[in-house]
Amino acid sequence: MNARNKTELKPLSQALNSVLENLGLKKAVSRQSVIHRWPYLVDAVIAKHAKIERISGDTLFVMVDSAVWMSELSAMKPNLLERVNRSLDSGAAKFRDIRFSQRSWAESRQVVASVEPEINPPDEKHLRAVHQILEPLKDESFRDIINRIIEKDRRLKAVRSRITSRDKI
Repeated sequence: MNARNKTELKPLSQALNSVLENLGLKKAVSRQSVIHRWPYLVDAVIAKHAKIERISGDTLFVMVDSAVWMSELSAMKPNLLERVNRSLDSGAAKFRDIRFSQRSWAESRQVVASVEPEINPPDEKHLRAVHQILEPLKDESFRDIINRIIEKDRRLKAVRSRITSRDKI
C-alpha cells in the first residue's frame, strides 16, 4: 500500500470541526447553536419561561412570558451571559448583552412573520451548493443548524443587496 492510499482516520467531530473551520463557519455555528443549547445552559425552569428569539451581532434577544420573569432574568443577566459565553468555542465572538422582551408564546410567531421581508426563493445554483455542503454531514440536528445558518446568510445578503440598490436610486 503506497502512501497515497493511506488515509488518516479521525473522529467525526474532529473532521466536522475541520470542515467548518475551512468553510469559515465554525465560530458562527458555535454562536448560533446557543439557541438550541439555551435549555441546557440555563435552569429548566428558566427555559420554560424564556426562549432565545434571535441573535443580532453581540446581543441575544430573549423572549419571556411575564414581567416577573423579565425582572428576574434582568437581575441574572451577568450570570446568564457568563454561562452562554463559556459554552462558545474558543475564538468565537462573545455576547455582550442580553435583551429581554415580554411576549406571550402565541403572539411570537405572528410578530416574527410580520417583520420578515419578502425574499426570493433560492435558485438552483444555490440549492446545489447547499446540497454539496450538507451531503457529507450525517447528524440531522447538525445538518439542520448548518442549513439554517446558510439560509440566514442568503437572506441577509438579499436584504443588504436590496438596501444597497435602494440607496443608489
